[in-house]
Amino acid sequence: MEAKGSYGRIEGGPGRAHYRIRKPQGIPLKLFVGQIPADWDENTVKDYFSQFGEIMDVLVNKNAKRDGVIYAFVKFSSMTQAEETVKQLTSEPTTLPNATGPIQIRWADGESARLGIEPNTPPRLYVGSIPEAADEEILKELFSKYGSVENISLARDDGDPSHKGYGFVNFDRKEAALLAVQDLNERAYIMNSDRPLEVRIADRRGPSHQRDTAERPERGGANMGGVGGGGGHTLPVTFQPARYLQYYDDQGRPYYYDCQTQQTEWGFAPQETPMRRSMNYGANKPGAPGCNLFIYYIPTDWDVHQLVDLFNQYGKVVSARIVATNGTSKGYGFATYENAEDARRAIENLDGYRCRGSKKKLKVSLKTEKPGEYEGGSTSLEGLDYKYAPY
Repeated sequence: MEAKGSYGRIEGGPGRAHYRIRKPQGIPLKLFVGQIPADWDENTVKDYFSQFGEIMDVLVNKNAKRDGVIYAFVKFSSMTQAEETVKQLTSEPTTLPNATGPIQIRWADGESARLGIEPNTPPRLYVGSIPEAADEEILKELFSKYGSVENISLARDDGDPSHKGYGFVNFDRKEAALLAVQDLNERAYIMNSDRPLEVRIADRRGPSHQRDTAERPERGGANMGGVGGGGGHTLPVTFQPARYLQYYDDQGRPYYYDCQTQQTEWGFAPQETPMRRSMNYGANKPGAPGCNLFIYYIPTDWDVHQLVDLFNQYGKVVSARIVATNGTSKGYGFATYENAEDARRAIENLDGYRCRGSKKKLKVSLKTEKPGEYEGGSTSLEGLDYKYAPY
């Protein structure tokens, strides 16, 4: 393997694989940790969890003190280290000094949506658009760069040695599978193919050739459900420059994946310009009184998913929006919670919170409600409390 910057080039002999891969980097994972002693701060929490792996960030919520304990969010640089920590502290319950019970630990809310995989999802990939000349050996050579490959199976009919152009790859851990998806999906060309590989988390309910059945929808744009884990896999944003991704099944029929709706349809994808950074999340309408927040000093390089990830720590965010002009953030926006109590808790914890790399602290307040705005009312900015607004 010849290194070249952050990339390497792998080449085989005539008719072998020819592709470029990135040197694998870890995928961070944030954990929720309960039953933290109330006198612990960020440094104490970091020192304790550093025994399990590299810690990128710690957020301690001292405002949520109850019975002498608080909770924290601990971000590991490696998903594998984070999952091993959860496994160890769950199988061997540990009670910290002055705590009232064993440590409570799990994936933080919002991590499954960010990564497109659930904690209990097996590390199994669907691989499509595999050239006819490629075999298990070539695929193993490619995917082994990301971790230990436990099994590779190519779809074949009984008695037919040729494969159908798709198959499955099983890793020993989820982090390796996600690294392969991020690096190879729509990027890796093998055996001089004119189409890149499709690499996704395997989904039993996605397109029919991702399942072990012969079921297939009819032509004519029939909805085939979501693609990815749990029927709605959210693909890594940095690797999806367009809303629609065009594919072909093993019979040559076209279908496309809509990154925005997370649905797959038969036919050719609509023509459109590349996606801008996403600034909207959920339904674009106000929630019940007391559930709507106005947020100022949002880092201008953030998209709405980073905003939702932060605010999801204090309850379920049903919609959010960053105000932008021509794709450029104005630094303020809105978030709507499912209930008012979660909105109140978010204000208590995030008003004055400094985002990493930002020089200014967030300003978070209730959005001023306008008569008739709820129950299908206006979604305009009239009636907004502008005490933190830039104009």
